[in-house]
Amino acid sequence: KFFMIYEEKMRNLGISKDELAKMYSPGRGTNSTVYKYNDRLALKVLNQDGLRGYDEKEFLNILGIQNSTCVFPQEMVEVGEGSLGYLMDYVQGTTLIKIIKKIDFSTLIAAIKRVEEDTHELSKIKMIFEDLNQGGLMWDEEKYKIRIIDTDFFRKADEATEEECYERSIESFYSLIEQELGIIDGIGSRLAEYLQNNSEFSTLYAEHILSSLRGKNRSVIELIEKAIEIFEQDFGRRPKNIEEMEQLLEERVVKQGICVTPA
Repeated sequence: KFFMIYEEKMRNLGISKDELAKMYSPGRGTNSTVYKYNDRLALKVLNQDGLRGYDEKEFLNILGIQNSTCVFPQEMVEVGEGSLGYLMDYVQGTTLIKIIKKIDFSTLIAAIKRVEEDTHELSKIKMIFEDLNQGGLMWDEEKYKIRIIDTDFFRKADEATEEECYERSIESFYSLIEQELGIIDGIGSRLAEYLQNNSEFSTLYAEHILSSLRGKNRSVIELIEKAIEIFEQDFGRRPKNIEEMEQLLEERVVKQGICVTPA
C-alpha cells in the first residue's frame, strides 16, 4: 500500500473534499492536483493514477531534500477521507516558457548558473532528473530564479558516478532552455534561422552536440553569450533579452523587405 511505512504517523490536514475544491489550484496534471495551502506551502494531492504510478521506495528517497532550485516533497499528509499527498514549497511565479524571452540576459544567465550549482549539489547524493518537462520549470518572481517543481519522478542512481548524475540531469535542463529560448529550432523561427546561418554560432552548437554525445555537456550559457555577441556585431547594440532580438530582426525585415540572413 502506498505510504505504508508512514501510514500510522501521517498527519491529516483536516481539510474536507468540499474545502479542498474551494482552494486555489495553480495547476492540475494527469497524476495530481496542486493547491495553494498557504503563502509558504503548496499541497499536492494524488489521484488514483498518481498512486499507481509512484514507487514508494523511490519517493521516500526524495522526501525532505532541501535544494534552492528543485522543489522536493517535504511532508506526506492525508487530506479529506483518505486522499494522500504531500506539502512542498509554494513558488510565486509563472511557467518559465511564458516569460523567458522577456528576462534580461544578465538575470537569466545568473539563474542558469544557480541551477548548474544546485544540480552539482544534488549529484553528490546521486540524484537524477527524470521526466523533466516545460511545465515543471517555473520562474520565481520573488527571488528571480528558476525553480523545478515536478520532482516526483526524480530518483537516486547509486550505480552511477557523481559526474554521470550531473551530466544526465543537466542535459535535460539545457535541452528545455534551448527550446524555450528558440535559438536552435530553425523551423518557423526567424531567430533560430538567423543564428544557425551564422558560421560561428552553428560551429559552436555543433561542438555542444558532440560534447553531449560524449557525456560532457557544455553550458547553454555559451550559446546565449554567442547569440548576444552576434547581435551586438550585426545590429550595433547589445540586446537585453530574446524578445529584443526578435524585435530587431522583425524591424530589419520590415525596413528592407528581404529575408534576414547574417552578414
